[in-house]
Amino acid sequence: MKNDYYRKPLLVVLMGLLLVFNSCELVEYSPYQVKLKESEKDLNRKNAEKIAALGLKPTDTLRIALISDTQRFYDETEDFVQAINQRTEQKGHKIHFVLHGGDISDFGLLEEYRWQHQILKKLKMPYLVVLGNHDCVANGDKVYANMYGPFEQVYQFARNRLILLNTNTMEFTEDIVRLDFLENNLRDTENYDNVIVLAHVSPFDEDYDRKKEAPYAQLIRQYRAYPLHGHKHTHRIMQPYNDGINYMIIGSVSNRRYVELTIVGKKITHEVVDF
Repeated sequence: MKNDYYRKPLLVVLMGLLLVFNSCELVEYSPYQVKLKESEKDLNRKNAEKIAALGLKPTDTLRIALISDTQRFYDETEDFVQAINQRTEQKGHKIHFVLHGGDISDFGLLEEYRWQHQILKKLKMPYLVVLGNHDCVANGDKVYANMYGPFEQVYQFARNRLILLNTNTMEFTEDIVRLDFLENNLRDTENYDNVIVLAHVSPFDEDYDRKKEAPYAQLIRQYRAYPLHGHKHTHRIMQPYNDGINYMIIGSVSNRRYVELTIVGKKITHEVVDF
């Protein structure tokens, strides 16, 4: 009887410890913790592989939907997904993928990234996201790196090259605009017909490093790149350097608009679509 008396409370303690250890995986101790499921990791690379699997040819018409700054606009993002899914079902109007111009989160929190991904994964086509300045708040840059990959990325679909670049100079103490990376991926012009550079903050924005503005614009001009940016929330096309290069600002999804980019050979056109 004496042995049973001590054995029962010991069993209760052991069972309690077992429950605690087993539940550790279910508890997030901090909103700044970066703990992702395997299905949430490295999404840009995974989605780029899906685009590559489409087997696009240089003669194919390529259609890309552009959005940006979805951050806290969850209802509008839901409506965009529904609208673009319906549009791609139209005969002869397939949307091949979506480009997101950054600020997928507002405060850089893991749950914000997750909420947006839960919406965007309902798209009937892959999507790729560049890093935005809000995405860097708190430890959001670490969340982005785990969920979407490196801050600088390059992909190619048929003869169309896509370069993702980090231009959020206000959010980092170190020099982060990697013009060497940009130039290295622009230089081999014989290997592409069109090159799109997607970066959240434009070189002429007040939040951009002034020392990097002229060399950035020079590279875009020299290689006749097609620059896309977010950050300002309102769709605009401009030539800030009077050099024949159109810079596009992709408006926030809160405006209930997106841009459809159409590429045929070396010709790129765009249309603003309300939803």
